[in-house]
Order: sequence, then structure tokens, then C-alpha cells
Amino acid sequence: MKELFHFAREIFGSVPTWAMIIVILGLIVALALFSRKLWKIKEHLKERVENLERELLSWHRDLLTGLLSRRMWQEEFRRMFNVAYKRIFDKDGAQRAEDASQEQRMDHSRQLALISLDIDHFKHVNDNYGHATGDVVLSKLGELINMIVRPGDLAGRIGGEEFSIALNTDVFGAQAFLRRLRKLLAMQQFIAPNGTTFTVTISAGAVQLVLKETSIEKLMLRADELLYEAKNGGRNCYVLQECSGTQRYEH
Repeated sequence: MKELFHFAREIFGSVPTWAMIIVILGLIVALALFSRKLWKIKEHLKERVENLERELLSWHRDLLTGLLSRRMWQEEFRRMFNVAYKRIFDKDGAQRAEDASQEQRMDHSRQLALISLDIDHFKHVNDNYGHATGDVVLSKLGELINMIVRPGDLAGRIGGEEFSIALNTDVFGAQAFLRRLRKLLAMQQFIAPNGTTFTVTISAGAVQLVLKETSIEKLMLRADELLYEAKNGGRNCYVLQECSGTQRYEH
């Protein structure tokens, strides 16, 4: 403070001391206000950056489950489908579903299987135990799916309680995936706010890319159709479309 006073004396010369004091106090107040303004700007920018980071993350990931968002999953699956399509089919035509011996000789990791699944009676969970409890169920299912998928596979939350999983395997690899997921899910005990414990089940449909004329839209539609068949078949089961074109339920 003394140094500031002497500095002001050198600048203002014979200006009365009281006037210098007023000027110095004014400068101090101005600096304080300016610093506060800078701090507010900094905090605003920090908040804005955090919001942008959350928006970017939500574009890529479903924040509740940690799986890919619907939009990101669809983009990545289109790339995955195109790569698998070129890998599976040669230029002479399709890998025919009825050629079981050829199918057995092929490396399963060179195949492509698609699973559509959702949680059975999820509306009942939300209506009776609350949306917060429903979120816990969704989060846990996402965690279990993430535990099972391998590098190169795609798992996404498509909306609500619906999920899609694309696997670099055949339909029997998809079956093994679903068996493991259902087993892990059956071990989970959820607790409602009123203390009630409950479990949940899933229904699913799984299909494999086996015909050259199958488009990505047809494959996704077929997986959804098999999911609805599983739900109409009593839920807590899955339906597979095998390479021969036949369907098989498993409860």
C-alpha cells in the first residue's frame, strides 16, 4: 500500500493526499470488480465447456447405460455391416444358408449376428417402483452387456428399454451371448423404494447375415420381428433364426 501511495505521488505530484487516496481506492475497487467479472466469465466458460462435453458424450454414449447411443450405434453398425458383407460374400454370389457344411468350415468370427432385446414388463417396474428404480435396472443391464461384449462388437441402447447388439459371430455365438446375459441378469436382485425385492427378465431375437440379398434394413427388421415373436411367445425367452431358416425358441 505504501509503495502504491509513493507511486501515485510521483504521478500526480502536488495533488492533495486525500485526492490520491480516493483515486487509489477507486483503482482498487475497479480492479476488484474487473477480477470478479473475469471470474464470472471464467466460470461461465467452464460451465459451457462442461455442457458441450456432456452433449458430445451423449451423442456417442447413452449416459445411463454407458452403451452407444441410438444414433451412434446405427452409424457404427452400418460400417460394421458393410465390412462383414464384403467379408462373407464372394463375387460369385451368396453364402447360401442351406449349405451347412460350408458354414461349419467358416471361422465364426467372420460372421455377423444381430440381437434385438428388451426388458420384459418394464412399464410395470416404472409404474410400481418409480422411474429412478427403472433407471437402476437399465443401468445394470447396460453394465452386464458391457461385461460380455468383445472388442469389435457393438452394443447400444436404442430407446427406452430396447437394446441392439451386433456381434462378429454366427447365430450360435449370439445364442451363447444371450444365455450368459440371461444367467447374469437372473442373479440380480433389485430393491424398490418400499423395500420390495424383484428380478427382471429379457426377451430377444437373434438373426445371422446369411443371404447376399439381405440389406441392413432387412436384417434389423428381421431381428425385431424375432424379438416380437419371443414376447408373443410368453416373454423371458429368445428366438433364433438358424442358418437353415428355421426358428428356435429357448426359455
